[in-house]
Amino acid sequence: MNRSHRISCIYGIVASMILACLFPLSLVGCQQTQALAGQSSSPEQTQEEIEPAVKRATLTQLRAAAALEGEAGEDALEEEEEEQAEAPLVEPEEDDPEPVAASRQSSSAATTVVSSPKTDTATATVVTTEVTVETAGEETDAGEDSAGETAEDSNAGESAGEAQDTASDSTSADSTSTGSTSDSAASDSSSDSVASDGSSDTASDSSSDNVSDSAVSDGSSDSAGSDSTSSDSASSDSTSSDSSSSSSSSTTTVTQLVYRGNTLSILPTVDVNTYDTSCFTYYGSSLCRYTGAGYTSMVGVDVSKYQGTIDWDKVAASGVEFAIIRVGYRGYTAGSVNLDSQFYTNIEGALAAGLKVGVYFFSQAITTAEAKEEAQFVLSAIQGYNVTFPVAFDWEHIGTASARTDNVSRSTLTAMANTFCSTVQAAGYQTSVYFYTDLGYMSYNLEDLPYSFWLCQYSTVPTFYYNFDMWQYSSTGTVPGISGSVDMDLYFIPTT
Repeated sequence: MNRSHRISCIYGIVASMILACLFPLSLVGCQQTQALAGQSSSPEQTQEEIEPAVKRATLTQLRAAAALEGEAGEDALEEEEEEQAEAPLVEPEEDDPEPVAASRQSSSAATTVVSSPKTDTATATVVTTEVTVETAGEETDAGEDSAGETAEDSNAGESAGEAQDTASDSTSADSTSTGSTSDSAASDSSSDSVASDGSSDTASDSSSDNVSDSAVSDGSSDSAGSDSTSSDSASSDSTSSDSSSSSSSSTTTVTQLVYRGNTLSILPTVDVNTYDTSCFTYYGSSLCRYTGAGYTSMVGVDVSKYQGTIDWDKVAASGVEFAIIRVGYRGYTAGSVNLDSQFYTNIEGALAAGLKVGVYFFSQAITTAEAKEEAQFVLSAIQGYNVTFPVAFDWEHIGTASARTDNVSRSTLTAMANTFCSTVQAAGYQTSVYFYTDLGYMSYNLEDLPYSFWLCQYSTVPTFYYNFDMWQYSSTGTVPGISGSVDMDLYFIPTT
């Protein structure tokens, strides 16, 4: 038996075995159809279920035949494996987050429900508040001054006591009253006196022989001492009171943003939006131009497989100057990375029509490792193409219970954007972070992103407080060469 005859026999055996495998599968399919009467089934799904089983059976039988027939069987096995390796990997598309994000009804990025974040008309209001600030240093100085004044008052009190003593001595010498009367005067004197020294001297001078007088004198001295202590306490209270009342304060002005009820600190290191809202001009069906000082602008579109087959020559002839093309996406449930089925057709068609080209990846990353994986996926896909516009990181909230990204924190999201952009930038491309207003204010730390921003705000003029380099101004644009609606973008180029 020659080689070709042996191979023919092998293929005959394999074909018989495949038919034997398929016959039971068809019986099972009929039974399932009867059991599920009234429920619709997709022919495509049935085919997708059968084909992998057939391929697995084919390889299994070829391996068995190869073991029996030696070299001829191995040749047949290699041919079949090569054919399967060339078949493209088709990922499930129901996990694509972009259409879900576009149609969702709420955003988990903010504390207030938003009907649709991309069409949200809420703007941030600049609020100026006057705040009173106490100056701590002046409190200490006031305390020291008060203490000095208290000491001076005490010295003055002692002088007054001495003067009282002199007056009491003179009265005692001239008086014809009894000692007890003089003692009474002394007692009054000591009560009125601030210093205890004065009252003690008066009592001694006035009563030399009367024991009772001496007792009165002692009582006068104690009373004076008590008064002196009370005076010290009062001085202490005075110091505290003076310190409090003399503390100075100043008024300063604080400027903040209020966005949908949330008060936000203004980020001093992030450039502010300076575009003149009176300089946006619309023409044609959906095109826009900025005519303000300091910038020129270019109008473009961003597309994905959802725009279908595009006639890029018509797009270019309509006045569109650039295209941002989706490379792919990460699924929002399983988290697999997928290539946009129209990416290569779109990028080649746009470049051939003479348009400037940038790309974006619709991310659903939850770690920086996944963000880096996405960046590397994009770099591999665009290798060899003339991508001169930004490579953008487009991460969005999905807002469904099954989304893997629902609990991503602000710091993690910012770190992922940094990882994606730094990886792309290191490869020599421009890079950008895409966000709508709600995401920019509430979910990113913009001060930690040293990259250009691509703002999504569907309105006639952009009102986002901070600066951005590209503005997605509509999702309902109409452009010749593209069936249905398309996203419209304006790119700002500084002239100075």
